[in-house]
Amino acid sequence: MNNSPPIEPDDQRWANLADLNCVVLRMFDIKIKPKSP
Repeated sequence: MNNSPPIEPDDQRWANLADLNCVVLRMFDIKIKPKSP
């Protein structure tokens, strides 16, 4: 069984990672298909 205490900082890190991934994906998306005027 896993008896380790809740890892909050890690959760926060994962949340930040997801946020960063979203931003990167958005930038990547814009780079791939730029919005046409």
